Formats: sequence, structure tokens, C-alpha cells
Amino acid sequence: HIDCWTPIYSKLLVYPKCMNSGDNTIKKYSTKLIFGAIDGSVRCLDTSENGVEMWNTTVPKQKPIFSGCCPMKVNGLDCIVVGTNGGNVSCIDTKCGELLWSFDAKSAILGTPAVLVDDEGNYSNEKKNNAIVVVTTTAGFVSLIDSSTGEEVASTAAKGYRLDGEIFSSPILDSTNRVAYVGCRDNHLYKIRISKRHE
Repeated sequence: HIDCWTPIYSKLLVYPKCMNSGDNTIKKYSTKLIFGAIDGSVRCLDTSENGVEMWNTTVPKQKPIFSGCCPMKVNGLDCIVVGTNGGNVSCIDTKCGELLWSFDAKSAILGTPAVLVDDEGNYSNEKKNNAIVVVTTTAGFVSLIDSSTGEEVASTAAKGYRLDGEIFSSPILDSTNRVAYVGCRDNHLYKIRISKRHE
């Protein structure tokens, strides 16, 4: 076991995941274990080296992290995006732990962010060579964030729409039909269409 000196409630991420090498064998590309913790830090451990800490990045406001880390590419870099109880969405380079950008969503983020991709795994905003990150907040809002800049490109708040309860769930995306499904504390499941106008 590894002493991390703080409670861990978020889902752990093995990055990158194991992939088929093409000859019916499984090839492991990495043994990085990445996760957020209650002390407001995101950590990366090398599991092949008995959990040696590769990097430790403190997110803005240093608030607890319940959100899992979502992997994505940003300008060719392998990154993760994670939400915090302080309302920040942060993008971190998985190689060195550098904080690339942080967006303040103004209310707690408990669900894991999601990245909009098509059926072939291509990012939704391919013309700009970046992805769209979908984030839910406990204030009942859904935001779309540009993965390259960290800027909000659209939100339900901007359209004057708010779900009738807190959102603790992670968004699930149907990228082909550009739809996000979100569970809410008002006992409803919401289907939110993501238009292409932000592109």
C-alpha cells in the first residue's frame, strides 16, 4: 500500500490505458496512476516503481477533488481535465504535471468532465484541432469548455436555463448525435443537445 497523506474519493485513472497492439496481444504503454485528492492536489504515481510520485499539482483554490480525471489531447500533449469542489476545471499535462489552464465554473464540480468525440474517436472541434469539454456543476448548470484555451464557449447559464436541482453525476455523451445525458437531484434525467454554433 501507498500512503498518500490525504483521503481519496475520486475515481483513479490509469493513463494511458492498455491498448491492443494489433497482433491480438495486449501492450501496456504506461503505468501512470493519476487521481485527485481531498487536499486539492492531483497526483501521478509510477506503479511499476512501487508507487513513486512522478508529480503533484495543486489546483487553484486548493479545494477537495471528488471528480475523476478525464484523459484528452491538447495541442498534441497527453493531458487530463478534472473538476474541484471549489468550482475550478483544470487541465494538466500528464507528462510533467504542468497546469495548462483553469476555468472557474463558480460552483462545485463533483462529476467527472467528459470530452466530446465522434464515432472514430476524433475530437468534435477538429477545425480548431481541439476538443470540447463538458462539465456539470452542483448549481445545476452545464458548461462547454474549449480544451486548448480553457475558455467557456457555451453554457446552459448563458441560455438562461438551469436544471431544477444539484448535479452530482458525470455527463455521458452521445458524440454522434451531439447529446449529453445528465442525472439531477430533482429525480430527473436530462437530455441536452450540443449545437455546433460554438464551432
